[in-house]
Amino acid sequence: MADIERILDCLERHQIRATYAAVGEVIGVIAIGVSRQLPGVNGRCSWVVNGETGLPGEGAGYRPDDLHPRLRSKRRIIRSGAELRELCGLCE
Repeated sequence: MADIERILDCLERHQIRATYAAVGEVIGVIAIGVSRQLPGVNGRCSWVVNGETGLPGEGAGYRPDDLHPRLRSKRRIIRSGAELRELCGLCE
């Protein structure tokens, strides 16, 4: 299992979003449990998003000022653990 901090560093470095499901697959928790693994509500954590809206989950407590200013700069959203592992150079 990968470390959530390492994933957040990778997403921020590449400025690309990943779904809760993709992150959960990599860290070994179900998608709904990913929010509890995130170290806060801030721009760095806002790269982890709902696959339908492309934004952090409604119940996560994000305000517009909490979102990374470049969050929507790329259309691509990583939707699978395999794709996230490849981007971040993580092993299973």
